[in-house]
Amino acid sequence: MPVTSVCKINLKKGLHARTSAELMDICNRYDANITLVSDHGVAKGDSILQLLSLCLTYGSQVEIEASGSQAQQAIQAITDYLQSDCNH
Repeated sequence: MPVTSVCKINLKKGLHARTSAELMDICNRYDANITLVSDHGVAKGDSILQLLSLCLTYGSQVEIEASGSQAQQAIQAITDYLQSDCNH
């Protein structure tokens, strides 16, 4: 059964190349299939190009969906990262 969560992007510069790569690394740490959904489309968590295509800026909302044995842990780690206020 998939786990879902909606979060607001708090990264000051949004999701750009470096933050997308870091997000992809987080997604790959977990035994879970992860998908992010925004107004700009759908992206698999293990695809940097798809993550960049979401055009997520500071304040954007994204829905995170995960399924697998570590889905809940993955959702929590992704949410923590996207809601952090680091200045990447």
